[in-house]
Formats: sequence, structure tokens, C-alpha cells
Amino acid sequence: MKLKRVAVLTACIAVLGTLAGCSDDTSVEVAGWAANGDVVIVRHPYDRPAIVQTGRRGGSLHEASLKNVCYGATVKSVFALASPQVGLVLSCGGDNPRLTFVAFDVRAGRADSLVAVETAGVAYSSGFGTGVWSEKDRTAFVDYLTLGCSGIGTITDGQVKPVQLVVPLSEGPTSLASALPEPGAPGCEAKMLARKPALSPSGRYLAFFVRTCPGTCYGQLPGATVGPVGIDDTWKIVVQDRAGGKVSTLDAEVSRPLGLVVNDSGMLVISARVAGHGGLYQCVIEKCDAPRRVADGAFWSLNINPGGNQLVAIREGATNPFYLALS
Repeated sequence: MKLKRVAVLTACIAVLGTLAGCSDDTSVEVAGWAANGDVVIVRHPYDRPAIVQTGRRGGSLHEASLKNVCYGATVKSVFALASPQVGLVLSCGGDNPRLTFVAFDVRAGRADSLVAVETAGVAYSSGFGTGVWSEKDRTAFVDYLTLGCSGIGTITDGQVKPVQLVVPLSEGPTSLASALPEPGAPGCEAKMLARKPALSPSGRYLAFFVRTCPGTCYGQLPGATVGPVGIDDTWKIVVQDRAGGKVSTLDAEVSRPLGLVVNDSGMLVISARVAGHGGLYQCVIEKCDAPRRVADGAFWSLNINPGGNQLVAIREGATNPFYLALS
């Protein structure tokens, strides 16, 4: 695959955990890791392009602007790549609007395009959210919204195609691919919704939230409410073992799902409401009927480090990343 290179300006050096320097007091909006264990922080200043910082936690961070990567670059999520590159999922505007996965080298000031999908002409109440990348098989998974119905897809030949899985449910197995409309469909009638994909560091596990509707989930159709549909209702968690092919639907029930992560040993951390209480919850694939709450609050941009033993996330109202040791 031919890579597109874009020049980027290296700005300055900052210190993690302080608000001094060229990043002033801008809050962190996205966080993650590089493959070598470096922290990756993204800030979106009000009047300037997005800024990416990388380095060791507690040490000096190298910082660069995304000004020249694409117009109006907004970072949706971060994924680990071999140093010195970090993976970014970007939403770009201007004359070439798109969602693109890039390998970004902060020190050298270079962005290599991995895969992208055009977003010009996307229908109202449709679009793309966070994404995750499997470096092993170079597969991009993305969270998409089609006229109010949310799904999980892969980007192939510049198009998003729904992930093809059969999900085991109490009411019987349901095909995820046939239950979710493709982007660009005229309306939304779905038996199942899916959102927030997560991959374990090696790419072994793929996890995401699902919600089934009594009868049918509706989006932008005559007489129906424009989505997103069902965020406050009950969602469950599906995990696919991509090595063996097994698909599991966990017992836990959540509402307002904001994100989740899974490591290679099968440990999950979930950001959602459980029994009406918002926070981070921890469990394992084999037993997740009553996840243990490990932090209170609303969290997004959850990422597990390559070693699988530390979580970074963004906590609502905080100006710096939230870290949690996993055991």
C-alpha cells in the first residue's frame, strides 16, 4: 500500500502533568499509548490546530501540531504503533473531508496515511466516531452512525463495511452484519445496534457494546425519532476471540456506554453506568456478571498500554489524563 506523507511542524518540548509551556491550559481530550510504552496526549486548543504530545509519563514530552496534516484535524482516537510512530484516527474537513487512520511521527514531523474513507455527502444524523487498528493484519475498525443507528465496521477499499459476526443472545443468534444498515442507507431499521470497538494490544480480542431492540430499532424514518437510538437503555458487551473465532456475549448489563478496553489475558475495563452508577468497571471475559467498580465518574478515550497492565483515560472535568494500574 502506498503511503501518503504529510509534513508536520515540531513545536516544542512540554512536561507531562504541568500546564506550562506552549500547550497553556488546554484540557486533554484524547489519550493513548505508543508501542514502546510512551504516553500519547492530544489537546484541541480553541483557536489553534490540534496538538499531539508523546513521551514517558512524568518526563519530557515532544510536541507537534497537526496543522499541516489536514484541514480542521480532529483526533477521534489513538492506537499503538511501533516507535517513533503513534497511530491517530483523524476527522478532516476542507476540500477533502475524510476519516483517516495515520501513522504520525512526532519527532520527525511526518504523517503516513494507512487507510481512509471519504465523508463528503454523509447523510444528516450519520457519521464516524472512534476507531481501532490491528497492526498484525492491518485492519481498521470504526464506530459509525447511519441515520441514528450505530454499528461497527471495517474500512475496505475506501468504504465502511459492517463487521460480519453472529452474536449469541438469549433470544437466539443474530447476525451483526445483517442487523446493521450500511452508511448511506435511506433509513434505519435495525434489530441490533453496536458501538465503541476495542482491540486488545496484540489484536487477539475485539470487543464492543450491543443493544437489541424490542422488535426494531428506528432511526431517521417517517414518524420515528432521529437517533442516536437507545443510549440510555440496556446494552451488553460482545467479545470475539479473533484467534479462535469464538464470540461471547457477557452477562453484564450497562447503560450510557462511553467506551471499553480489553487486554490480551481477557481483562476488560468498561466506562458506563452499571445499576445507575457511572464509572469504570473491571471484569474478565469468563466472568462478567457483576463488574467491579474501580473509579467513579464519566470517562472516555480508554486505552490499555502494550504491556496490558495500565489504563489511561480522560475523565470528565479533568485537565490531564487519568491513569489506573490493572491487576
